[in-house]
Amino acid sequence: AKRAKRPKRDTSGQRKGKWTIEEETYATKLIENFSDGFLELPAGTTLRAFIAERLNCDPMRVTKKFSGHSCLGNKVFHASAGRSAR
Repeated sequence: AKRAKRPKRDTSGQRKGKWTIEEETYATKLIENFSDGFLELPAGTTLRAFIAERLNCDPMRVTKKFSGHSCLGNKVFHASAGRSAR
């Protein structure tokens, strides 16, 4: 059976290199929840920084992955009408 490769890590322990299927799936779900305003995040948190923190990787890795198809660095968190920001 073929095992999924784990992403490489740099000297600080952050993930780097090619994204795994699990990372892509997780990031997609994070983007959905972020865009819908369903997370408990401080107002003004950027999507790029949020994903990088959750995946333990450099924000530039997130930018490279999603470049051209969405401007993640420009998306800022706003709580949905049903949820208050912390």
